[in-house]
Amino acid sequence: MKKRILWCGLSLLLVAALVLSSCAKEVTPTAPTAPTAPTAPTTPTAPTTPAAGEPQYGGTVSFFTEWGNQDPTSWDPCGYGIWLTSIWANPYLEWLLRGDVEKYGPRGTNEYSFEYCEYIPEQFLRGELAESYEIIAEPLSIIFHIRPGVMWAGNTNIGMEPREVTAYDVAAALQRNTIDHPDFAFLFSWLKSVTATDSSTVVFELNNWEANWLFNVGSGMIMGSIYPPEALEAGLDDWRNAVGTGPFIITNYVKSSEVVYERNANYWRTTTIKGKEYELPFIDKLIYPIIPDESTQVAALRTGKLDIWPRTPTVYSDTLTRTCPELIQDKWLSGRVTPLSFNCLPGFGHFSDRDVRRAFMIGTDLKAVRNTIYGQGEVYSWPLSPGIPGYTPLEELPESTQELFNYDPVKAKQLLADAGYPTGFKLELIVTTGRVEQDLASLLASMWKNIGVETELVVMESAALTSLERPPTFQDCVLSGPITVVNPYTAMYGPSVLTDTGNPWMDEHADELFAELTAEVDSVKRTALIKELALYFLDNAIKIPFANPYNLCCYWPWVKNYYGEIDTGFYNAMPMLSTLWIDQDMKAQMGY
Repeated sequence: MKKRILWCGLSLLLVAALVLSSCAKEVTPTAPTAPTAPTAPTTPTAPTTPAAGEPQYGGTVSFFTEWGNQDPTSWDPCGYGIWLTSIWANPYLEWLLRGDVEKYGPRGTNEYSFEYCEYIPEQFLRGELAESYEIIAEPLSIIFHIRPGVMWAGNTNIGMEPREVTAYDVAAALQRNTIDHPDFAFLFSWLKSVTATDSSTVVFELNNWEANWLFNVGSGMIMGSIYPPEALEAGLDDWRNAVGTGPFIITNYVKSSEVVYERNANYWRTTTIKGKEYELPFIDKLIYPIIPDESTQVAALRTGKLDIWPRTPTVYSDTLTRTCPELIQDKWLSGRVTPLSFNCLPGFGHFSDRDVRRAFMIGTDLKAVRNTIYGQGEVYSWPLSPGIPGYTPLEELPESTQELFNYDPVKAKQLLADAGYPTGFKLELIVTTGRVEQDLASLLASMWKNIGVETELVVMESAALTSLERPPTFQDCVLSGPITVVNPYTAMYGPSVLTDTGNPWMDEHADELFAELTAEVDSVKRTALIKELALYFLDNAIKIPFANPYNLCCYWPWVKNYYGEIDTGFYNAMPMLSTLWIDQDMKAQMGY
């Protein structure tokens, strides 16, 4: 059995010689008064009376974020709860690369929806602070060419004037975030060094190829965020010391109330609309409200206090349609699936037999689960969500795999009989304490009675349950919380990688295939391997995947040049928030 260092990163909470000829890639580009905060530069003169339908400067957008129900846990990109930090830091910090939503999204070619969080396929990325990059075979490395003319916004609170970003700034931040960080260094064993060879070039020297580098440090997790040494010296744990290159500058934080950002007049990006180039961002102020109570969140949306809520629960759709019919509601897949995981280790229990696993999936009414537990969603979304490169549509699956999604308790019972269980057997199903999971487990137990299986539910706290999922210490199966099915590397890591203690999910073939996948440099070949591994998982029924539920992206019609896109990296909506504008006349006419 092979032993491999865990590289998939924090999304798993919640992540040979190479022969390359030329791999160069071009990526196109009420509360007490707060203490002194960073001061936003004066906004340059902009049109005040644009023609109808043209972009407008000014106004405020209130945007309810993924974790807007709680306060930030840290302001340091390497601090506690970094996946939360990324939410609040995205308006002012930038990365090497970002999703090119203007070129490939609904406002462009519509090749990619930019709705899934946490992962953007590399073919849909563009340069952010890196204008371009190239992969070199010998020595194995990635060379980034830093975009010239990008300015740090400056911060009067720490005595820093605006200045141009250098490769030395970029390398210092990334070195601290990755190799030097005591808590995250294990994620970056593939990364030998991060250095600036001159003022415009950063080099990643690699110990080995890492297919998931884009997520971990290129365009995804907060470990890829870039800040200046002046902010680090002043103390990154204080929001007042923040300095970035993004479209906004943080100017206030009121605990349990809101985080406020103002327009960065030194922002480097522009956009072209109907042949005319515009400086960005259009809006003067961005507000991230902090609202713990869900009913208060819905009320804020309904009354126009929130301009955009990209993750509105679908349960409120009918109410919102009745009370504010003008509100736009775009439906999008969450990219998260709750799976039932089998212990597949040979000779360990019932589910070491592939036919038994297949019997259980065929004997589970997946559409009824979707309708009863989730109300809506896509039944087939594991191990990859629809739209992700490597995903095979249901109608294109092999016939033996398609039959797994057709509920047939008679066939399931016969499969069990052929496997040596003509009268069924008793089963122990371990389930987390979540209400949805417990309701789902009860529904499964009632369905499995029809194929002769008596199910005992064992409810466990999530921490104890997680410990069971690693070594093979349980007999039958586990139903834990939802997992992300968007990033193919993290989604398929758990079921495929074997360790010295064994893995309750899969076998050595999957281990070898995953090793080949993660070592492959060519993205087209990787996509083919992703597809092969996903089909192998499905046909072997190592999990029973349940519905991928929908979310709602709700926004008001006065929000212009916004097409319902959700993410361009890791919970990052900045390319959308910097290019939208507010039709203030429409907002006033609608009474808000």
